[in-house]
Amino acid sequence: MQTDFEPALPTAAVAIGQWHIAAQSHQLEPHKPLGVSVMSEPVVLYRKKDGAPVALEDRCPHRWALLSGGRVDGDNIVCPYHGFKFCPRGHLIEISGKSGSPSMDSARVYAVIERDSLIWVWVGDGDPTSAAI
Repeated sequence: MQTDFEPALPTAAVAIGQWHIAAQSHQLEPHKPLGVSVMSEPVVLYRKKDGAPVALEDRCPHRWALLSGGRVDGDNIVCPYHGFKFCPRGHLIEISGKSGSPSMDSARVYAVIERDSLIWVWVGDGDPTSAAI
């Protein structure tokens, strides 16, 4: 029996479609990917050459290897399993030294903002530009 004090929805369902703190800025070192969990979503964070943060799903769409176990190459991230290289927009741009984009799903991209010494990631649907942090 539900009382007036019990939530009608699970907590996770209420928090989808909002900005969430993924890391402190100092934790995101240059040239080093960082695997985090945001609302039970595996996310890899890394910095581009200009210092801007990137947030992708922490799974290579090829064999689901953790991208956080890979390496940063310029503005891109390289999967540790087969060396697939993904750009910040999640597109596969290189396969083990070969240029081109084969027919493979891209890595999911999350909206990310760095503000007040924190890395914020948007999880869920909706327009992140319309929501305040």
